[in-house]
Amino acid sequence: MAKYLLLLLVSILGAAASALSRSCNQAYSVIDYGAVGDGDTDDTQAFKDAWKDVCRSSSCSPIIQVPGGKTFLLQPLTFNGECKPDQIIFQLDGTIKAPSDPNDWNCHGNKYCKQWITFDEVANLVIRGSGTVDGRGSTWWERHSSCKAHKHKDKRVCGKKPTPLEIAPTPMEFISSMPKHIFIDHSRIMTGDDCISIGDGSSQINISRIACGPGHGISIGSLGIDGENETVEDVHVSFVVFTETTNGARIKTWQSSAVKISNIRYENIYGTSRRKPAVHIACSKAVPCTDILLNNIHLEAVDDDDDDGDEPSAFCSNVQGHAMGHVFPPLPCLS
Repeated sequence: MAKYLLLLLVSILGAAASALSRSCNQAYSVIDYGAVGDGDTDDTQAFKDAWKDVCRSSSCSPIIQVPGGKTFLLQPLTFNGECKPDQIIFQLDGTIKAPSDPNDWNCHGNKYCKQWITFDEVANLVIRGSGTVDGRGSTWWERHSSCKAHKHKDKRVCGKKPTPLEIAPTPMEFISSMPKHIFIDHSRIMTGDDCISIGDGSSQINISRIACGPGHGISIGSLGIDGENETVEDVHVSFVVFTETTNGARIKTWQSSAVKISNIRYENIYGTSRRKPAVHIACSKAVPCTDILLNNIHLEAVDDDDDDGDEPSAFCSNVQGHAMGHVFPPLPCLS
């Protein structure tokens, strides 16, 4: 009798665990909300509707699914928080792409869009999958390169490139501003700007196994331009390969700022940089950067007609920290 009761108890617990798993990972496919995925139809509204249900879901970790084998054309949009679930998983297995012509961007009444895709105040967001984020940036780069002289001295007016993907006040280029508990892992990022940019108020950011380039590298900054009192802390960047980026690892705060940057780790970073310095850490004299670690860094210079010589260099100022293992190019300010 005891044996049968034990088997019954195990069956009940197994069923309960299975039900809990289903309730914790309820899936919301954008296809079910009307997305077509043919690369020509505007699927923006379907993504908005799917996100709306995900954000108010009673599931502890719902999944918004972007299925593979399809291409979804999206106008600029924002995925807004604050959401009910403890965690949201954005499962990207297909391709999402921007309109090809900058004039076709629907910027909600604004002449220029600053971002294409924004996650705003979304806590514990996980973006994963084998898909592609295609900002189709080449047309924007052409616009950016055509500058017109301004009537004032030393002023030029240029078309402005938008950033492809922003994660802003939230706990791919990726921009993060005021996020916490962000993991960016196993990604290849090719963009005309920073591959990943970490902004004011960021903490507990883990970036790992990234292929970056072309682009500007992985940056913390430029912070405190208006003298803000912010913090950036607990950022770990590891196992990154840079390919002909204009910079590799970069931290920059404005000299008048009160931004406190601490506990930053760059480890196992390799690759090539097209511009000197390959490592650039420039912190405020008023509030120096503290607890900065560089461990196993090797960045080579790529021949460039604009620079003399092919040796990479590093720059640092107002930095407290240390270097471990092999660090090239060396930073004289780190012990």
